[in-house]
This record gives sequence, C-alpha cells and structure tokens, in this order.
Amino acid sequence: MQYRRNIQTELENEINSKEIIVLTGMRRTGKTTLLRMIFNSIPSINKVFLDLENILEQKVFDEIDYNNILRNLSAYSINQNSKAFIFIDEIQLFPEIVKPIKYLYDHYNIKFFITGSSSFYLKNLFPESLAGRKIIFNLFPLKFQEFLKFKNIDVDYSQKFEEKDKNKNIIKHEKLSKLVDEYIQYGGFPQVV
Repeated sequence: MQYRRNIQTELENEINSKEIIVLTGMRRTGKTTLLRMIFNSIPSINKVFLDLENILEQKVFDEIDYNNILRNLSAYSINQNSKAFIFIDEIQLFPEIVKPIKYLYDHYNIKFFITGSSSFYLKNLFPESLAGRKIIFNLFPLKFQEFLKFKNIDVDYSQKFEEKDKNKNIIKHEKLSKLVDEYIQYGGFPQVV
C-alpha cells in the first residue's frame, strides 16, 4: 500500500511550473515511490518514467546532437506537440545527463522530475549547469506524524496546545508511547514501517 508523504503536496504544486524538480535524499526514503505517485497523478499521456539503472534508458540521452534525444523519446510515445513530462530516477548513475537536460529545458516544452540517492552529489553536480532552472526538494525518513499515518493511526495534529491539554488522557498517552518507542527503535524508513 502507498501512503501520501507530507512533501507530496508541495511536489504536486510544481507540476505546472517550468523549473526542473530535483528530489533527493537518503537511500530507501521512498523517492522512487513518491516520484511514481506524482507521475501517475499527471493526466497527460505525453509522459515517461525512466530508470537510469537500466543502461538502455541511459542511451536515450547519449547523443552528440541533443535534438536527437527527442527522436529517442518518441519510442516512449513522447511527442513535441504538447508539454512533455519526463521523470528520471537515479540520475547519479549517469552524470553526463545534466547537459542534455539543460538543453532540452531551454529549447523544448518539457517538465523534468529527477531523483537521486546522494543529495551531496546532486547539489554539487547541478549548481552551475542548472542554476535558476531547478527546485530541490529533500525527502527525509518519515516524520513521526507520517509514521503514524503508515500505521493507520489517526492523530489530530491541528489542535492548539490548550485544546490538547484539555483532551489529554492516559490511554492515548500509553498507546502513543509504545509507538514512539517503536519509531525510535526501528526508524522512519517507509519499507521498515
């Protein structure tokens, strides 16, 4: 089962912006799953999800003339007649892709969503070549609120402190204490939770 992450709304708000969306963070925090959820939420059929762990999908961007990349993308049903959405996972596996992405961003109506597992690498790979063209989002392990959501436990976080003080009880406290212990012991990685 897939659960919405807190950051998902922020990413969805950027679907129609021009900037390249870079989603980075530690391994196993759910970047690929989140990217696929965003991909599936876009009603356009002019979209593709490429995983650069697949050498064949790396070759799509391995061109001397970057205009030929569009011909390669047509094999994935991408056309130039409408805005295209290109999702690229594991970009750190093919660092040469940055120049073609910059070119395509500058010359065509393409929205890029990119993930990579090493935030340090991505932040240092992109700064100058994509300056002013990208928005970086960091995906961290689950916050406790997200942890509870993954456990199908509904806790109202919107109450003011005074209201919480009036509504406190020992049963709620004991149930949450055990979950806090579990969260601390096993961490907030989605697959573990």
